[in-house]
Amino acid sequence: MSFLVSLCTCGIIGRGVFDCCQEVRARPSQAGRRGVVHLWRHRLKRWCWCFQRGLKMGSSSRKRLTVAMAAMALGGAARDAGAVVKYWNNPDGGVFQAEANWDPTGAPGSSDVARFDLAAAYTVTFTANVVNSRFIIDYDKLVLELQGSTFSLTAKKPTSFQMGLTDGDVARMTMRGGTVVNYDALVAAVAGTSANVTVHSGATWENRGMLVIGNAGTGGMTVTAGGKVTSRSARVGVSAGSVGNVTVSSAASSWKVDTTLSVGGKSLDPRSGRGTLWVRLGATVEAGTLLEIKPAGTLKIDGGTVTVGRLTSLGTVAFNAGTINITSSDLAIGTSGPLGKTVVLPPTRTINVTQNVAIDAGAQLVMQDGRFTASEVLNSGEIRFNSGNLEGEYFVVNRLANAAEGLVRGTGRVAAGEIDNYGEIRASGADQLILTGPARNSGSIVLDSGGTVEFLGLLENAAPGVVRGSGMLNLHAGMNNAGLMDFNSGFAGVSGDVNNLFGGRVNVTADVVSFQGNFVHNGSQFFVDEFSNVVFSGDVTGAGSFTGRGAIRFEQLYSPGEGPAHVSIQGPATFGPSGVLRIGLGPAKAFDSVSSASTLDLSDINVVLEDGFDPDPGDVYPIVSAGLITYNGSLHVPALSGGLSFEVIQTPQSLTLVVIPEPTGGVLLVSAVASLAMRRRRR
Repeated sequence: MSFLVSLCTCGIIGRGVFDCCQEVRARPSQAGRRGVVHLWRHRLKRWCWCFQRGLKMGSSSRKRLTVAMAAMALGGAARDAGAVVKYWNNPDGGVFQAEANWDPTGAPGSSDVARFDLAAAYTVTFTANVVNSRFIIDYDKLVLELQGSTFSLTAKKPTSFQMGLTDGDVARMTMRGGTVVNYDALVAAVAGTSANVTVHSGATWENRGMLVIGNAGTGGMTVTAGGKVTSRSARVGVSAGSVGNVTVSSAASSWKVDTTLSVGGKSLDPRSGRGTLWVRLGATVEAGTLLEIKPAGTLKIDGGTVTVGRLTSLGTVAFNAGTINITSSDLAIGTSGPLGKTVVLPPTRTINVTQNVAIDAGAQLVMQDGRFTASEVLNSGEIRFNSGNLEGEYFVVNRLANAAEGLVRGTGRVAAGEIDNYGEIRASGADQLILTGPARNSGSIVLDSGGTVEFLGLLENAAPGVVRGSGMLNLHAGMNNAGLMDFNSGFAGVSGDVNNLFGGRVNVTADVVSFQGNFVHNGSQFFVDEFSNVVFSGDVTGAGSFTGRGAIRFEQLYSPGEGPAHVSIQGPATFGPSGVLRIGLGPAKAFDSVSSASTLDLSDINVVLEDGFDPDPGDVYPIVSAGLITYNGSLHVPALSGGLSFEVIQTPQSLTLVVIPEPTGGVLLVSAVASLAMRRRRR
């Protein structure tokens, strides 16, 4: 103790203590490794640091500092009461359990502290499991070859695992082939220290409390070659002036944090702690509750997987390649979100969100054959698909809600269980956008300059929803239209069945619009501009009329009305070679009829009796009228009971059926105008 007192006195009254400190640092192995002198040398190093600063103080401040150091010494002794601090003394390395490698002699026991401070590089080998109270590395480069053993540290207070306790310490430690178990851990515990721990092949580092990398100094952790780290919680770069760097690299390497993992200090002030977490090359990092990237923090993902309960960031997130999984909270894409306002997913990036994703106004999610999954997506910004693959499901959500200001566009596949569009869905030029789930449109579906939009589920176009433009609309499960279909330029095609409901409108000002499925028209409007053409390739039914002077062509069946109805066609109408006009006759003078102010070019006409109806003698049915009728097919009428038959009265402007008694003697009554191309048939 007299040695200690003399050094302390020297420190207070002059600079001799600094030479002593330098001597201790320069030749630690020769500074005396026995008894009290060795034990107190380590505390002396702290006091030297304090004295160096204390000489700049006034006399009163220096007195307070002296009292504080004395208290620190006593406190340190109290904390380690009942424990023996054992110092490793073999700079060539050796077996941990070998008694001669320790000072005082004998390997540390379950209540002892194992401390390493030789300023040397060496390997310590374990031959069996070891239990100590604490583990400290001051100034050393140490490799722990655990050889399948478990090194357990039992102290909760003070911290059971510490590296870098004195200003100027440089501590390096690598663990391989076994398990280290402790409670809290501090790497670079105090300012002015540099410390790094590497968890290498076959090693597991189990922290049952908080793991701190860069507490006040410059700290680092590298997990590689299949190493594994676990901790209850963790911080990287904590106190003012500290730096923390963590790299988790290579497949099978992992770091699992049960609760919160915090990276960086609270501000960008240079005095704030700075932290970096780098996950790469197939490694995984998990934070069960929260991964928070603070203003002075950075998260880099280069081919690794990050799985978190929640992700927040006021710092920097560099998502270059890999996977982000968010398991128990929503994700915002926008200026307030952890990934920023533009998220691009090429094939090397994947985002999986168990809950919901909100894309803010002005923000973008760009799909470039990367993968994205979520429960629900509320898009108030833009989802852009730049995909070359329309078969694989890369964007998969239970529900996509495209808000009024939202835009979904490009080439790609939207695998959504349900789609609600209040904004805009657009395909331009060569774009082909496929949406798999049933969809409800109250916004706009835009076919721009030949773009293709394809719905694999039923499309409900509700008022005030609109489908507009020129391009292809492919409807695998059909469409119910209560809104507006507005085809305004060039060519437009609709593949699939369309049911134009009450209130539904169709407006055609494009050159040609082709409906390639069945079409039911019971809506309020079907307008065809005089310079436009509409072609129906499937069956057409319904009681709705056709306005406008444009041309309409029926390639298959046209049945005006689902019950008896009168339908007017304002423009010219043509029936193709397979086209059939179906006319239904019912009771109470109810029957189908078609009229046109223009021309009707007819093929076959099929007349049917609805619901077993029997007409009476003298019933008259004016079924077709037009400015000019051209007959190019056959008239098929049903056989009547009670000795009755149909007489056909046909003119260039009309076609009328009259019920008359069946002629006797097989003589057929033929109208005076029967010489026209239309043939009369009885059945």
